[in-house]
Amino acid sequence: MSRKRKNSPKISQSPPVAPRSSVTSASPAQRSCSRTRFLHLSILILLSLALYAPTLRNDFVTDDKLQILQNSLVLEAKNLGQAFTGDVWSFAHKSKENAAYGSNYYRPLQPLVYTAEYHIFGRNPLPWHLFNVLLNAAVVAVLYLLVASLASPTLALWTSLFFALHPMHSEPVAWIAALPELQCGLFLLLAMLFYDRARSTQTPLPPLVLSVLFFLAALFSKEPAILFPAILLGYEFLYPRNRIPVLRSLASRLAPFLVALLVYLSARSYALGGFSPHSSIDRPRLSLMQLLFAIPAVFARYVGKLLVPIHMNYFYAFPMPYTFTVWALVGFILGLLLVAAILYFRSAQPAVSFALCWFAFTLAPALSLNSVAANFFTERYLYIPSVGFSILAAALTLAIYSEVRSAPLRFALGAALAAVFVCYVVQTERRIAIFHDNYSLLSETVLRSPNSYIVQGQLASAYYDRGDLDHALEHVLLALQFNPAYELGQINAAWYLTDKRDYDAAIPHLKEAIRLYPDYLIPWVNLAKVYTLQQNWQLARATYQHAATLDPGQSTYFLQLASLAAANEKAASASAALQSIQNTDPRDFAALVRLGDAASQVGQWQRAAQAFARASALRPANPTILDKWGVSLQYAGDPARAVEVLQRAVQLQPDALYVRQALANALAGSNRFAESSDQLRKILQLNPAWESADQVHLGLAVNAEKSGDRTTAIQEYQRALALNPTLDFATRRLVALAAQK
Repeated sequence: MSRKRKNSPKISQSPPVAPRSSVTSASPAQRSCSRTRFLHLSILILLSLALYAPTLRNDFVTDDKLQILQNSLVLEAKNLGQAFTGDVWSFAHKSKENAAYGSNYYRPLQPLVYTAEYHIFGRNPLPWHLFNVLLNAAVVAVLYLLVASLASPTLALWTSLFFALHPMHSEPVAWIAALPELQCGLFLLLAMLFYDRARSTQTPLPPLVLSVLFFLAALFSKEPAILFPAILLGYEFLYPRNRIPVLRSLASRLAPFLVALLVYLSARSYALGGFSPHSSIDRPRLSLMQLLFAIPAVFARYVGKLLVPIHMNYFYAFPMPYTFTVWALVGFILGLLLVAAILYFRSAQPAVSFALCWFAFTLAPALSLNSVAANFFTERYLYIPSVGFSILAAALTLAIYSEVRSAPLRFALGAALAAVFVCYVVQTERRIAIFHDNYSLLSETVLRSPNSYIVQGQLASAYYDRGDLDHALEHVLLALQFNPAYELGQINAAWYLTDKRDYDAAIPHLKEAIRLYPDYLIPWVNLAKVYTLQQNWQLARATYQHAATLDPGQSTYFLQLASLAAANEKAASASAALQSIQNTDPRDFAALVRLGDAASQVGQWQRAAQAFARASALRPANPTILDKWGVSLQYAGDPARAVEVLQRAVQLQPDALYVRQALANALAGSNRFAESSDQLRKILQLNPAWESADQVHLGLAVNAEKSGDRTTAIQEYQRALALNPTLDFATRRLVALAAQK
């Protein structure tokens, strides 16, 4: 018996593939078929690229920024093996024991691909989006080849058209963070294509090996690949080579896939601490009875979105349907119809049965409602299952068209199909525009999901990125009203309050985040920063020391910050003691100088300037005190007054080069670049080999650049680098100036 069970008059099926060894030359029919397939593929690829070309104008949105631009694994390209030893959010929570951001998502290829993209594309979002668009076009092309092999080029063309144009795909293509959908979809289709080819050739080993490798890549991309062996069993059931299947040959073909699956499951269990150890933190775990109602209801909603792709949303926030509802009833009926259709179409139209198997088995992992995140219903989860939907839609369209004999009815059918595709395109382009940036995406989403604390929190971040601190704080506090246990919201609220310098209000939010997840590093570090801004050195030191225990990899850095806080604590204590002494004797010159020095060490420049001013009043002709006073004034934000004081110091001690350099800096801070450069050149006249000559040339270069003298700026940057090649600022400015030619 041939690979196909029986030809159907409704769906054209391809003839059995002859063994390659028997083909000596291409016949005219084969050449025509090749030209047809090439034409179809060209149209489909160009259509896919054109449809999603507008995504190239889009920015990074939501998770893109955290998973890419704030992911140390991606940015540093170090310890990439960690991608295989933790979940996809492990870079944020650092340890398997910390459940703050623990998830069941084990996708090692995602950060690895991101790392490669980052070191090729950098932070420019355009090539990142282009990569997604190209991946999607590749998926469309491989889907065509697979369906053409299973059935016919005609069915393959219409299947790929439905798939390429369906609006449900706008999210995974337009959103960079949805890369796993595209990766897994491509690898699964390639695995299926090469498995099919292994069945159609006299040398099955090479394509079978490729199929297993692509399956393994799909597993390490996303969870829908887990049930691929079940899809292969369905394929063997639908396309048997013999009336009585040869179990030994079937087992030999499927065994490598089971081995690959065991490898994946072992790696997954090791990395996550179990197959699916994390339940959603936003809702209790559903019982078996609750799942019995919830799964069919969610299944029915997915089918509804595929059939009628309207009212699309980035973040659906409807409640979990774990009681008997109309959706649950519809889901039960759809499930029964699906099983019945698989069996009914097996003989006459195996491609339809295969499509239904594919849809069911690739959607099943998304229906594991105790394992998925808060947004248990998302559009991107339909990307891979929609392969089956597209085959079914194309098959039904061709079947109906073949039954219609009347020209007007065929015209009407064609017009209806064209209208569907136009609606698909309009919906897709509209969704692409919404994904343009964080604000456009989330301001649209919050209208559809106003009570979602996650959406409110993400919109707050979008406002913050736009510099609208008041609206950012308003929405993050609203998110916390919906869910006080929203840890990221607590952290962001503290961040926004810190920017408003309301440190006392920020601290309780950080303490609440720490109470929720004591081992999470970020709130501890942010709390230490707030204490530092408050100049509460004792608490800052203790907080940094605790942060060092949470992340051994950065412990040295945090301990250094703790030491700095301890030094500032001592300096602050000394400053307080000196202030007390100075208040006792206002004319104690030495106490005033020590008070100014102590205030300078802890960054209290205004206080330091006051102390040095009073010391200078006691000894007006002391150039050292004038220099310290002038520098303190400059750091305190008063460069004009600093210039007056430092000019007096230079008059008293003209050969004091460090005083002239301080004066040059103050003049530059007052936008008096020509006078600043005169002082710097005078330094070089007095001592061309001065130990800080590199900084002098750097200052001359900056003054020249700000004055618009590009040639002099380049020369001075080059002289500074000749004296000190480690001046990264000079190197960067030279590159920037060279680019301005």
